[in-house]
Amino acid sequence: PFSKYAKPPVVTTLHNDIVKNNDIFFGYYKDVCTFVAVSQNQCNRISELKVDGCIHNGIDVDRFQFRDKKKDYLLFIGNISKNKGADTAIKAAIRLQRKLFLVGKVDPAHKLFFDKEIKPFIDNKQIIFEPLADHQRKQSLYSNAMCLLFPIDWEEPFGLIMLESLACGTPVVAFNRGSVSEIIVNDKTGFVVDSFEELLKAIIDVKKLDPWDCRKHVEEFFSVEKMSDQYE
Repeated sequence: PFSKYAKPPVVTTLHNDIVKNNDIFFGYYKDVCTFVAVSQNQCNRISELKVDGCIHNGIDVDRFQFRDKKKDYLLFIGNISKNKGADTAIKAAIRLQRKLFLVGKVDPAHKLFFDKEIKPFIDNKQIIFEPLADHQRKQSLYSNAMCLLFPIDWEEPFGLIMLESLACGTPVVAFNRGSVSEIIVNDKTGFVVDSFEELLKAIIDVKKLDPWDCRKHVEEFFSVEKMSDQYE
């Protein structure tokens, strides 16, 4: 709200969909300051605002340990909610008879979804649930997983966990929503799919991908240095 009184130019980065169908937000902010989108997908959806461009998020790649030898389990990290696709990840693991680590937090708003769609399948043998992990634990899970599942059911503006997984050399299998196609190079750093059956096939096919391609992709296009250079 104070940006219109500031002497230096002000840019504001939107990391979520708070502006969706929010007339009050648009009415106040559309002429106040310049906005930066974190993906082209998001940029297209906030065109009513004064958008100066798109700057992808970046990560400190050196904080993530690369590993090229993988174990035979699948990984889901994120909020345990319908729009993140935790239930889809479970269905895929059961269908393919693969172990799945399901890691994340359960917000009160999603407790009913968790109790109905997730909890009945947790046996801590094939479907293993862990609360939101710290950096060390996440890094271990990323680097050893065969692939990260990102079966989102909404237009997620970015999705940092995709970068974190790739930095560890672990490909991502994701539905083609939000920024997914801007981050994943199909058939090289993972697979971008449009259906559940395609998701299953992609999980099987990830073994043919080179973990080093995943790491190099993040180093070249999604480093924190590149992000900060673009903001400057």
